[in-house]
Amino acid sequence: RVVCAPMVRGSERAFRELAARHGVAAAWSPMVEADDVVALADRAAAAGEDLWQLTHCAERLRLRGLDLGADERRPVVVQLAGREPEAMVRAGQIVQERAVAVDVNLGCPQSCAERRGFGAYLLDEPDRAVAVVRALASGLAVPVLCKIRVLEGADGAVDRTATVAFARRLEQAGCAVLTVHGRSRSTKHNGPVDLEAIAAVVDAVAIPVLANGGVHSAADVTRVLAATRAAGVMLASGLLANPRLMTQAGPASLADAL
Repeated sequence: RVVCAPMVRGSERAFRELAARHGVAAAWSPMVEADDVVALADRAAAAGEDLWQLTHCAERLRLRGLDLGADERRPVVVQLAGREPEAMVRAGQIVQERAVAVDVNLGCPQSCAERRGFGAYLLDEPDRAVAVVRALASGLAVPVLCKIRVLEGADGAVDRTATVAFARRLEQAGCAVLTVHGRSRSTKHNGPVDLEAIAAVVDAVAIPVLANGGVHSAADVTRVLAATRAAGVMLASGLLANPRLMTQAGPASLADAL
């Protein structure tokens, strides 16, 4: 019931393999921009080569975290970022041969996402976000997942009603599994996690929901599952700090886990 979150410079293959050895059921790749995947695929096609075999393209993919292989110990979900349905579908069709599912990034609060209008900034354009998910669900042979943050109202407080309504729209568009980060875009990775908002989403949709945010121990996993009734928990910084988080109380370092 525990999975590894998409983390840029964090959930690359080496760390995914390490997490798999210590009780993580599945892992997400780092976020990769759909436009980058499409551009590399076009470059490989122009050279008459396979994207995954052409050395310079494969290396670029590896640097973006898409060092995917059929021999990985656990299923890998590839997370794509973008705002154009056509580009997202093209990228999804490219990576789906190496992934069990494709995840839509609707939660990144970083400046790169703001500049390009994807991630958590696509939450301001719910119709476009839904269109992206619907296009992917229609165009891919693997399940389409989504990772969102709780939405904010005009006063800056978490808007649970809006969060639930958006989750329902994503489900109707074809989202098969929904991860909800219990912090809003403005709070980024700090501040309290609204477990009640996650629980409200769990109660409102029929698809599995993963809870994300503020989990740093096995006890936290138990607490969050009890509070939200989610299908599972997605771990990020807590797992980086202690890759053996789910198998024993320690160690508190990556070096010890190795």
